Amino acid sequence: MGQSTRTPYYIVDGQQRLLTLTILLAAIRDLRILPEAEQNYLERSFLKYESDFGLCHLLGYEVDLPSHYYLIKNIFEGTQSSEPITAYTENLKACKEYFDSELRYKNLDQIQKLVRIVTQQLQFNYYEIDRHLDVFVVFETMNHRGRPLSKLELLKNRLLYLATLIQGESERLRNEINDAWRFIYEWLAKSNDKLLDDDAFLRAHWIMFVKHDKDSGSVLRKFDFSRRLLEYFSAQRVRSGDIDATDITKYVQSLRNSVQPWYLINFPYDQAVSATPSIRLWISLINEVRKDSFFRPIVMALLQSTTSDDEKERVLKAIERHEFLVTALVGSRSTANRPHFWRQASRFYEGRLDADGLIKDVDRQAKKFFNGEKFKKNFERHCARFAGEEGGWRAWPYTNYLLRAYERDFNGEIETLSELAALDQVFPKSSERGLSWSHITSNHSRQRIDLLCSSLGNLVLGRKKNDPRPETGGQAVRRRTDSSEKHSFEYKKRRASIWMTGSELGYFSGSANEREVAESSTWGHRQIYERAIKILAFMARRWDIQISSISPTLTYINFDGISQNTETSEIT
Repeated sequence: MGQSTRTPYYIVDGQQRLLTLTILLAAIRDLRILPEAEQNYLERSFLKYESDFGLCHLLGYEVDLPSHYYLIKNIFEGTQSSEPITAYTENLKACKEYFDSELRYKNLDQIQKLVRIVTQQLQFNYYEIDRHLDVFVVFETMNHRGRPLSKLELLKNRLLYLATLIQGESERLRNEINDAWRFIYEWLAKSNDKLLDDDAFLRAHWIMFVKHDKDSGSVLRKFDFSRRLLEYFSAQRVRSGDIDATDITKYVQSLRNSVQPWYLINFPYDQAVSATPSIRLWISLINEVRKDSFFRPIVMALLQSTTSDDEKERVLKAIERHEFLVTALVGSRSTANRPHFWRQASRFYEGRLDADGLIKDVDRQAKKFFNGEKFKKNFERHCARFAGEEGGWRAWPYTNYLLRAYERDFNGEIETLSELAALDQVFPKSSERGLSWSHITSNHSRQRIDLLCSSLGNLVLGRKKNDPRPETGGQAVRRRTDSSEKHSFEYKKRRASIWMTGSELGYFSGSANEREVAESSTWGHRQIYERAIKILAFMARRWDIQISSISPTLTYINFDGISQNTETSEIT
């Protein structure tokens, strides 16, 4: 066995602590500040050892786990590996870079003291598990104390344990499980911006994978997927023959096949997963209306189905409509219709429900919750809570979403409108008004002025308007602007750049929302009211709803500065 004989161990508990300390020692070694003897001692005692295959690293992941080669090559050896860059590898990199930056300013005495502390003064509780004990069971027992592992980590351990109970299939199942988990963890950490939650993915998949036909609504509302998951994959069920190698393989492959759709659901515009622009758009819109939509298990099933792209788009459009009507317009509780659609997720996944049937069902359930009177009452409650010049539609959480859709209806674009900035009030709030708005402020009460300011027709969604000082070229004029002029209607519509001669900014060249407003020669209660009616008519058309019976009341509630007796447009 070469110069030394080593017995490999699996670390059941304490992996992160030992890995962090090892990376710290590797960072100290890379400084090359220690005397040669101390450098060699550090290297050979805590980082590497001699074997028949040459120098091997003392600590690492299993080779079939994500980030193993990145840890060995990039962190311990300072070279490059072909390991995919994920949030996990970024964490390893950040850890090494942190130690490198902190150690850079320490002298030799400080470094030697740190090495003594780490290698001689730290104490560990060390338990070597007897070979006759089941390491998988010990793993679960220990990790129910202290900081718990994710359900996905515990599930892998459980499945590996069950594999040992199935004669003749153990090695094959172990390879399938390890390969699937490597793939799953790679995709959960694919984005450098956000590490996807293990348990959220596992929960959504379990809802999709398992039949819930016999579960009552109350049972599903108190749904404890982790308990049911471990009850399903239990040693007792394997020994009794209720589940076998085929069942485990089916589940593991389904979990593996679902992680890329899950990634697309969370990052619809990431090109790592292929999808049509339209499908990306509708997923993005569903996320905007409700970040943690309970339709996600259905969308997960939809994305990996053989359904055509056109049908997928129709399903997603129906889901977005349901979410907007039930969540935004009516303000129903977050669990409204949830048990029903959890059942539908598994039915669709198994092929017991097709796309047309699903669309009809989604529309039918939305109709149960939405009607004009509920919309009116919900908005009345909202306006009672949020009054004043920044209340009403200005404070409604979905106004931005509504105006994005209105913008998209103008220009026909299907890409995200991320460049659009926050809402702007054309008729400005009191702290920004000058004499140019006296035609409103001198003819209306303070209450009505506030209502006008926060009304739907007075809000525009615009692009950011930077007016940076030119670095080179052009004539810098730096024209001073009176503060009251800055918020006049004419100034908002079209104004000269404060830096560049001949350059103009304003609504006239902005978003479709802004260009529409810029077409008006003046801005008052009539223009605000008419634009509100136009947007509400768009909303009725876009989400296929009838709000004509409540339009007079709604335009008064959303404060377009029109009295209740004022004639109003019909909206259908």
